[in-house]
Amino acid sequence: MVSIIVAVYNVEEYVKRCIDSLLEQTCRDIEIFLVDDGSKDQSGVICDRAKEQDSRVHVIHKPNGGLSSARNAALPLVRGEYVMFVDGDDRLEPECVEVMLDLINKHGADVSVCNELRFCYREDQSIEILPDQYREVEDEKEYTAQQALETILYQKDFDASACGKLYRTELFCGVEYPVGRIFEDIGTTYRVIAKCSKVVFTNRKLYCYLQRPDSLAHSVSLKHVLDGVDMVQQQEQDLNQAFPALKKACRCRCLSMYFHGILSGEQPKEVQKTLWNKIKQKRFAVLTDSKARRKTRLAAMISYLGKAPLQKIYQLKVSCR
Repeated sequence: MVSIIVAVYNVEEYVKRCIDSLLEQTCRDIEIFLVDDGSKDQSGVICDRAKEQDSRVHVIHKPNGGLSSARNAALPLVRGEYVMFVDGDDRLEPECVEVMLDLINKHGADVSVCNELRFCYREDQSIEILPDQYREVEDEKEYTAQQALETILYQKDFDASACGKLYRTELFCGVEYPVGRIFEDIGTTYRVIAKCSKVVFTNRKLYCYLQRPDSLAHSVSLKHVLDGVDMVQQQEQDLNQAFPALKKACRCRCLSMYFHGILSGEQPKEVQKTLWNKIKQKRFAVLTDSKARRKTRLAAMISYLGKAPLQKIYQLKVSCR
C-alpha cells in the first residue's frame, strides 16, 4: 500500500482537483490523509466530502501549525509500506503512483523521484505550462545515496522538495519535519536520502506543481531568509561529517542560499552584512567548481563587482521577466 499525505491550508479553489487526481490513480491500493491545517476557507469541508465519497480518504482537522506540523500529524498514522507527500494545490498524473512504485521494485530502490510539470492557471482558468526548471536526463537513472545528495545540493536533476518522491515509510523512523520553520524540505530530505542504499529518478513529468501568483513575490520575510540560511548550514555541517566527499556541493548550496537572501528584498543591514561576508568566504571556491550551477557561478563572478552592482543586475533581470 502507498500512503499519500496532503497538507491542506486555504486552498479551496484547488484542493478538489488535487483530491480527484489522487482518487483517479491507476494504482488503487492507496490511502489518503488530508490534513486540514486550520483552514479559514472551505478547504476542510471539501476534504470531509471526499471522505464521505471514498473509504480510502482519511481527514485530520488540526489547529494551524504550518506545513511541517501537518505532515508530522499524519506520518505516525500511515499504514503503507511507502509514503509520498502532495501539496493541496498540486496534482498527480493518473499513473504517478503506479510508475513510481514500479521504479522502486524494478531497481530495488528505497526512494523514487519523478520530474515535475510546472503550470499556472490563466484568468480564463485554462492551463499554461511553464518552462522546465531542471535539465533533461535519461528516462531512468540510478543514484547511490551520495550521488542523490550531490544532485540535490547542486540542484541538478531534482531538488530537496518532499513532493514528487515516493519513500519507504521506514526511512522516516526518527525523522520529522521542523515545525515552525521555512525551507523545511531542505532541513529534512537529506536526512532521509542519507539512509538510502539506492535512489531512482524518472524524467517523466508525473507531479504537477502549481505556480500560484502569490508565490511569485520577489520580496521575502526576514524569517524566510534566516530559516533558509540555518537549514543549509545545518545540512552542510551534517553532510560534511557523514559524506566528506560532498564538501564542495554543500558549499555551493550554501552560497546559493546566501545569494537568495541578499537579493530577496530589503533585509536589515546587519543581516545583509552577515550574508555578504559569507558570500565572500565561499564565492571563489564555487566559482572554480565545475559542477556548480551556471547561475550560481555567474552570481559569484558578478559579486566581485560589489554588492550594489550585484543587486542592481538582479533587479534588472527581474524587471525583464
